[in-house]
Amino acid sequence: LLFREASPPRPCGARAAPPHALNRPLARAARSRPLSGAGMETEDISGGVTVATQTSSLSVVRGREVKRQLEDLDDDDQDDAEVPPSFRRYVALLNRTGPRLVVLSLWISLFVIGVGVYLPLQRLLKVSVEPPYGSDSEAAKATYDKMFPPEPVTLAAMITANGEPGEMLINADATLDYQLFPLPHVSYDPVDDLTALAEVISLDLKDLMKKYLDRCDFDFYSFFDMCAGHTVCPETELQSFTHQLFFPERYGGSEGMILVHMKSCDGEAVYKECVFEKQPFCDPVAALSEDWAEYRERRTHDCIETGRSECNVLLQVVSTPYVFEDIILGVEYGMALSTVATMLAFVVLFAMLRNVRQLALVTANILCAITATIALMYPIAAFVMPVVVTAPPMLVAVALAMSIDYSLFLLSRFNQERALGRPHHRALGVALFTAGHTIAVSGATLALCFCTMLALPTSTITSMALGNAIAVCMSVVVTLTLTPTTLLAAPRFYTSSRKYGLSLDDTPFGSPGLAAQAALPSRAAPDAPSKGDVAAAGSSGLPIGAAVGVSDAAAADLAEGAAPQRDVWALLGLRVQRHARLITVLLALAAVPFALALKEFTYVEDLTPLMQTSHPATHAFIKLADTFGQDLTTPVKLLIMAPTQEDGTTLDITGNKAWSIATCHMLQSLAHNVTSALVAQGHNYTMEPRDFVGLMTFSGGCVAEGYNLGPIDIMPFLKLAAQFTMLGDVLTNQGHNATQVYAHCHEDLFSETGNAWMRTLREQLVGA
Repeated sequence: LLFREASPPRPCGARAAPPHALNRPLARAARSRPLSGAGMETEDISGGVTVATQTSSLSVVRGREVKRQLEDLDDDDQDDAEVPPSFRRYVALLNRTGPRLVVLSLWISLFVIGVGVYLPLQRLLKVSVEPPYGSDSEAAKATYDKMFPPEPVTLAAMITANGEPGEMLINADATLDYQLFPLPHVSYDPVDDLTALAEVISLDLKDLMKKYLDRCDFDFYSFFDMCAGHTVCPETELQSFTHQLFFPERYGGSEGMILVHMKSCDGEAVYKECVFEKQPFCDPVAALSEDWAEYRERRTHDCIETGRSECNVLLQVVSTPYVFEDIILGVEYGMALSTVATMLAFVVLFAMLRNVRQLALVTANILCAITATIALMYPIAAFVMPVVVTAPPMLVAVALAMSIDYSLFLLSRFNQERALGRPHHRALGVALFTAGHTIAVSGATLALCFCTMLALPTSTITSMALGNAIAVCMSVVVTLTLTPTTLLAAPRFYTSSRKYGLSLDDTPFGSPGLAAQAALPSRAAPDAPSKGDVAAAGSSGLPIGAAVGVSDAAAADLAEGAAPQRDVWALLGLRVQRHARLITVLLALAAVPFALALKEFTYVEDLTPLMQTSHPATHAFIKLADTFGQDLTTPVKLLIMAPTQEDGTTLDITGNKAWSIATCHMLQSLAHNVTSALVAQGHNYTMEPRDFVGLMTFSGGCVAEGYNLGPIDIMPFLKLAAQFTMLGDVLTNQGHNATQVYAHCHEDLFSETGNAWMRTLREQLVGA
């Protein structure tokens, strides 16, 4: 009963309210304690509840505590009344054996499937950076993969002069001799100390490869060993050709490189991911990479220990397997951090739940959310889109965090309702209606945020975003289905908190009596008054303090209607709601700097974000790109396919002069159009025809039209040196109906100008 108006006090000895209104110990106390000879006054406190206080000295509880208790009871009755019937039916459904078995079977099946496809999913993951899903680059790459064999695995060793400034590994100041005879060449002085040390490194690295000659086919490229395997060695011509490649001119000969291309092993073509996939025929590739890395570490250690002259030439090694090892170690490190974070999170959970048995529910939620996400990611990786190797650690971390968070929400509210004396099914209904709503809204918001990341044109981010969105959804579903099902399957077991759940209560080895006693709410007051009891006591003239029978301490506080104390978060929430418009304006102003920064937003789409910052391979990879250009680490290639002839056959581009000239002129026009478009956009950048390297173009000119130095066409001599024959074998496919052209950018591809160059090149290709 709730009285909205003050009612006159009942005279002493008057009958109390009807029994249905006095159904708690407070009513029994009212009937058993008749009052005598005291004047009565009424006071309207929170919510219009009328209570009676005695003007003389009375035994009352502290006013604030009674008022807070009344408000709590009011909220409890309101929560119980506002739980929709659909939630009650859902709890009733899960309280039946059949539906519980269906839910448990579903999650057990997803768990088994997720565990079963985990290893197959690892073999589908991509360590390299793939083109954005659904983009033109993805279609071009798919066509390229059909036309050309996998690119060889590259091992690179960088040698750096570490002596006095200006010291060189070779005589880089030599000038090319463009006379007809002898052929162009550069000088090479092996007597110099640094040059001799660099040559020793080259020979040592080559010796490490000899034990794999019987299994693998590879090419070894070194300035100091260009004639290996040649019966007739045009040494000076080859050194002239490779001088600028292996020793960049801007470093004056202080930086050099040695390359190895691993093409096949055991008769199988090797590719970048075969080492990561642990293919048996790729074992020599991984072993050679380890040999080179150990040689570098051993040489560095000897230099530090002995201080010999070898330290004047530094060695850094980078290879595809070495880079992949760097990435995998980073992934494993991330998984280890997730494991440590999980342990800490369980400590916090135990401190809040104080029940070890409920931690088992959280563990089940985590395992089911992770395995269900993996089960769904497998068909996505196999049939829909490439998934990078960093996606599983991210989805595991998200599933861990969300499963723990959402389980804490639901179980905390469930325990609170049980502490108020509600039965299991009613407590679970209130928890699902209140905390479950929070879980659903939070999960939907977070999943939507991850889904918006699918719009970013980076395969690394999109695959991780999709995995994270699925992980969040699985965490929500498992918390709202598996947790209630398990709680209702063994309610006393999971709510027994004696000895923090470490007792044998409600087990085959425990006592049912102890289990039932432990299942009682520990924080509930067994004789806690309800709002109806208070109203009934007030209508009968019974003072609240006298009814509950405690000290005469704070009747004045109760009469004055003191407000209950609120914590800092509740006060903050109230302040934010009162000043919602001002808060909205402040948030909008805070977003302005971020919106302005997005105008200059650029993204890095190479292997660098996947690598560890402290790994030697990361430093070597970055130095390789900085020293020798991004053409080596992030090449930009155009795939040019021969047209179809009238008879339905494809044109053979080998030796077809008309096609070669037409394609060369197209590239020259493309360079001019890119330059004009970039200048119109405000970028001071000039692209030249010589920036294209392909079978039909040489130094900006057309191969089929010849290359003249003065009146002499030197193209026949270049072909005689077998340079173009070797280049044609690399750039043209076996069917001779497609070729690839490398495009060089003078700026950092990931800078503003580099991104503009890339976009403009794509746009101009459409009209070319």
